[in-house]
Amino acid sequence: MTINEIICKAMDGGYIPEGGIQKEWNPEIEKIQDCADLNISDCVLDPKFWIAVGKELDWSHSEIGQIGNYVEDWKIKMHQMIDHLIEGKSIEDFISTL
Repeated sequence: MTINEIICKAMDGGYIPEGGIQKEWNPEIEKIQDCADLNISDCVLDPKFWIAVGKELDWSHSEIGQIGNYVEDWKIKMHQMIDHLIEGKSIEDFISTL
């Protein structure tokens, strides 16, 4: 998956970036432009972004965490992304694995 694709998935899943969307949403051409106009660095730090991506990619399952509680899949993916960045890898590399 590319950065533009994941941003579009998030927006399809209901993600509205802080400050809202400046352009008309319905026409496909403008939807693609809206996606391209967003900064991925801002998006990946927003939990609402990951929740919306999870809706679109059907991350509806939960896993049992280290202390026995359930952790939503979007949280797991967000934490994996953070770990990926800590290891010195890029956001683009992580997103390509989704």
